[in-house]
Amino acid sequence: MPRLLICALWSTCMLPLLPACSEEPGETTLLTTVFAINAPEGDGGSESIRDANGIFNLQAFPAFVAVTINGADMDRISALWPETTEEFAVGEQNVELELDVPAGASRDVRLAVFMFQQDRPHCFVEAEPYSIDLTPGGTPTLDIQPIDTGAGAIAGPAPDNATEVWLIDAETLVRLDRTMVAQGEFGFEHVCAIRQLTLGWVDSDNAFHLDPLTVFTLVPGEELTEMALPQ
Repeated sequence: MPRLLICALWSTCMLPLLPACSEEPGETTLLTTVFAINAPEGDGGSESIRDANGIFNLQAFPAFVAVTINGADMDRISALWPETTEEFAVGEQNVELELDVPAGASRDVRLAVFMFQQDRPHCFVEAEPYSIDLTPGGTPTLDIQPIDTGAGAIAGPAPDNATEVWLIDAETLVRLDRTMVAQGEFGFEHVCAIRQLTLGWVDSDNAFHLDPLTVFTLVPGEELTEMALPQ
């Protein structure tokens, strides 16, 4: 199971001529996330980290991490790994991500880890909500223990001209799995729970379609058997 350690280092002021840092608008904290992961070998089915539609192929690069920071007085900030083919490596490794976060209280930390192994996707999130205060001079540390989200299943009719259907994480646009259409129907037996998901499909002309209206979240063990896509 992947493990994530988060620490923060107070950055220098944006105006270096000031004698000391103070908590003024515009100041930031450099938040460094360190995670240990054992990345499986991919299927070699992709040469780029994302396709022309911005979709990340988890079968080709079967490990993906997203760290997101939210706060009431700031825009959401995310750091992703890998972002290039050169960053991805097979095997055990420690990977660092840096986020330049506005200083302030109650910065919520969210984690998503996706892995593809044993012919199916596995999804991990933080075991409980994590919040961190970022103040001048502080060096807070969070040791986040991810948990497996569990899985459910979905099935339903596919569009008339669809040849395959893709299961996609709605926030990160990671393609978690894909399945061929058979007799006008599609199905996924291992669908990650808790995360917001959506569906896309490839038609007989090899064109990709993403359905922005079909966004859903399963609870562990839930089965949806009438998940219809637009015709």
